[in-house]
Amino acid sequence: MSTKTDLVRSHLERLMQRIFELPQLPTDDRGEIRIRHGSALCRVRLLVSSHPHVEVYSSAVAGVDKTPQLLDDINDLNSRLSHARAFWRDSKVIVSAELLGETLDFEELACTYEEVATVSDEEGATLADRHGGRTAFSGTTDEPLVPAPRNGGYL
Repeated sequence: MSTKTDLVRSHLERLMQRIFELPQLPTDDRGEIRIRHGSALCRVRLLVSSHPHVEVYSSAVAGVDKTPQLLDDINDLNSRLSHARAFWRDSKVIVSAELLGETLDFEELACTYEEVATVSDEEGATLADRHGGRTAFSGTTDEPLVPAPRNGGYL
């Protein structure tokens, strides 16, 4: 791994710890940071390239068929998003955003994460009600943000 990638990864981890005020980040076996936000499981990962970037993403709903009505709802959702985009792939509606790792700052990451997490939680449940499928977690928790258990959620 390059020094640039190591620096971006370390910076990303420090920013995520600051956002969630967590001494230890909940990660999976691929090193992706996993945070539960209501009914959604959100992930943050470093994508390695000549210019490393950070992807914030969540499957808002899984097990949903691609229909013209679903695509219309996704298009409507995209018209309201600021930093993220939503799309259907492999029976899932994914909400995702990418940020350039080398220039990543606290406000940008926090704002982007909040949009992906909130949209996945709120719109995922709405899409599941309208089109079928399921969210990563049923219902919500008493706490708005909690680390996701390693065996919780899907994706």
